[in-house]
Amino acid sequence: MLTFTELWEKLVSQDETVEIEAKSASEIGKSILETVSAFANEPGRGGGYLILGVESSEDNTPNEYKIIGLSNPDKIQRDLATQCREVFNIPIRPQIEVSTEEGKTVIVVFIPEAQLPEKPVYLLRKGLPKGAFRRIASTDQKCTDFESSKEKDSFTTKLLVHHFLGSADIEWLAQFKHCSLSDDEARALIVLREVGEINNFIYRLINCVDPLTASQRLRRLRDAGLLEQQGKGSATYYTLHSDLRDSGLSSEFSEQSASNLESSSTDKALSIEFSSTDKDSYLNQMPEHLQQAVQNLGKRAKHQEVSSVIIALCQWRNFSSRELSTIINRDQGYLLNQYLNPLINSGNLEYAR
Repeated sequence: MLTFTELWEKLVSQDETVEIEAKSASEIGKSILETVSAFANEPGRGGGYLILGVESSEDNTPNEYKIIGLSNPDKIQRDLATQCREVFNIPIRPQIEVSTEEGKTVIVVFIPEAQLPEKPVYLLRKGLPKGAFRRIASTDQKCTDFESSKEKDSFTTKLLVHHFLGSADIEWLAQFKHCSLSDDEARALIVLREVGEINNFIYRLINCVDPLTASQRLRRLRDAGLLEQQGKGSATYYTLHSDLRDSGLSSEFSEQSASNLESSSTDKALSIEFSSTDKDSYLNQMPEHLQQAVQNLGKRAKHQEVSSVIIALCQWRNFSSRELSTIINRDQGYLLNQYLNPLINSGNLEYAR
């Protein structure tokens, strides 16, 4: 980690760069958090430095900065550490050093680059793509939809939900023959049946179409009475029409009491027993370390432990939610709500075609 003196020399000789940002930092606000996201996301840089307690000249003359110091450095440190831990889709662990320069207190913060499976790092309250930023030269720029969705050739963790259609899926789709569904629309309905909701981004991701086409086809499904629109504007998403929801649930989930999902706080209450032969057939195909990880998952396993095993399994090969529920001995509906959907939203899992 560079010292304040080293960073100061770079700042006054080169101005702000792709790796250095100076802030007066009277508080930890929007601008600082956007820079944190940008440093964490920008590939190949290893991260970047925030210098807090410094401001540029009033007329924005290049390379002219002055040290103004921080009136409450302890609060700034606490607030930064807390927000880095809580406001992003993954916890960010900044390295923070306090220094005294010209009799004033300044803070140097190093934000490490996130690992590829963790990207994009984004602000939870804004979601994707609006909450994700990249560091372009000395500026923080919003990611595009494409950048936010992870390039296909560099993302290895995938969740298979619609690649192979079982007889039950085909039978379920048969009731919509009168709608003359395209392959894209049928695929979207199967995904929706699995995960409970779909939006423009997910439709594009699973069908490789542009935003306008996705919007048009989702509206067509809505107007045909198959979907119900929820939310407005960029927050719009769709659910199955209420008349179709019962028929859209998996048999395992339909047999479970819906109240279980609300009242049970442990995995134990939501575990279901599968034929040992089914589970063993999967285990026998796995590498030894994955077999051990699955076998070590008890009914009271911590949420993070279960999530880690799911990610490891999907890094090995693609799985449907039904297969995963069999392997880790959890109800399929509960698995979707508590694990798979959050992992998809955080970018740790992705739909695979």
